[in-house]
Amino acid sequence: MKDLAEEIRRRPLLQITTWRSGSTPIHQILSSYLKQTQGLNSLSYFFDIWENSYEEKNGKIIRKKKAAPEPGPFFYSTLKRGEPSTVKARVKLYKPHVGEYFLLTQPLEPKAINWLLQTHTPLFTEREDLPGQMISFLISCAEGSWYRPDGLFPKEQTLVARSEWFIELETDLLWYFCLRKICVNSPVITYEQFLKKKPKKLLADIGLTEKWDAASIKLSSRQNSTDFQKKLAAFKNADEIKSWYKKSFLNSHCEWPD
Repeated sequence: MKDLAEEIRRRPLLQITTWRSGSTPIHQILSSYLKQTQGLNSLSYFFDIWENSYEEKNGKIIRKKKAAPEPGPFFYSTLKRGEPSTVKARVKLYKPHVGEYFLLTQPLEPKAINWLLQTHTPLFTEREDLPGQMISFLISCAEGSWYRPDGLFPKEQTLVARSEWFIELETDLLWYFCLRKICVNSPVITYEQFLKKKPKKLLADIGLTEKWDAASIKLSSRQNSTDFQKKLAAFKNADEIKSWYKKSFLNSHCEWPD
C-alpha cells in the first residue's frame, strides 16, 4: 500500500462496495483527492441501471439525462443494478476511457468485474457493523428512497421488511467478500475508520499521500440514526429480521447484537 499512489497512475483506482456501507462520503473524499492529483472526474454507480443513462460526446462520457424519480418501496428489487445488457453496453462505452475517470461500483456479474479487476486497482469500502448496514438498507427499501437531504428517520413500528430485500443485500455481500478474498492484498477503508479519521489521515494510511486540499470537500448528510435499536424499532417485523440475520452467513462475520 506504500506504492498505491504510484500504482493508481498505472492502473486507475476502482472503488468496490455494497449498499449502505458508508461508501458515499468515502467516495467523495477519494474523488476530491483524485480530481486534484490526477484530474479525474467521478463516475459513481456508472453500471447501475437506475442511474442516469450515458453517452460519449466530444471525447467524454456524459450523463444524457437526470435519473428518474425513485419509485415506491420495491425500487431495489424491480430496478436492481447490473442487468447484463446494461453492464455490457457501459463497459463498451467506458473501455476507451480507462484512466480518465474514477469508478465506484457494486459487485457485478463475473465477466465485467473480472475485466475491471484486470485493468484497475481495486479498493474496497465496507462497514464492520453488518447488522446496522442491513437495517439501514431495509429502511431505504421500505421507504422507497435512497437519499433525502434531511435523512431517513422513520417512526417506530411504521415499516415492514421483506425477505427478498434482505436476500438482495445478503447476496451482494457474499459476492463482495468473495472479491475481497480474490484481491487479498488490496486496500480496504471501513466506514468506522472514516468516522474516526480526518480525510487526509484516512487516505495517507492506505498510501495516498500526494499533496491535496481537503478543505473544499462537502460530504453528504447522514441518512440513518446511529442507534441500532432505534432503527430496528421502526419495523413491525423486527423479530423476523433478527431471525433472517441469525440464519445468514452474515452472522459469522458480525454477530447480531443481543
